[in-house]
Amino acid sequence: METFKNIQVDESYPVRFLFKKLQESPTGFFVTPGQVDGIARLVSYRKVVSLPLIVAVGLAEHEILQDYSRAARAYLAVAGVLTLSILAAIFLGVRRERKLIDMTAQMRHAQQALARSEERYRLVEGATNDGIWDRNLLTEEEYFSPRWKSIFGY
Repeated sequence: METFKNIQVDESYPVRFLFKKLQESPTGFFVTPGQVDGIARLVSYRKVVSLPLIVAVGLAEHEILQDYSRAARAYLAVAGVLTLSILAAIFLGVRRERKLIDMTAQMRHAQQALARSEERYRLVEGATNDGIWDRNLLTEEEYFSPRWKSIFGY
């Protein structure tokens, strides 16, 4: 046993370390390995000035870090959900862009085919002596070729 200011105490590591720390400062904390149960503890201490009393409280590290661990798991879960949401949005955006590219290519191809067809029609219409009159029965729209108009004096 060791004496600290006329008080006899056990010579275990935590107690020796506590009294060593008390000589440095009347309040503080330190981490001590659990020699009996193997659980590391954070020990907070304070010497009561008006009384011959030392107050020490020890909590296991897992108890202290429990809220931190829970918050870290929640943060990781939220981060995972957000990451998956962002990846899904990117996937859908890429898929939509590919569809737009394909549709644009199809439209460009159709426009080129229409231009070729209209050019052939103009060539055929110009090479014949016939006048062409066309009427769309659904829209009541009418078309008169330049040759038709010249035949009828327009």
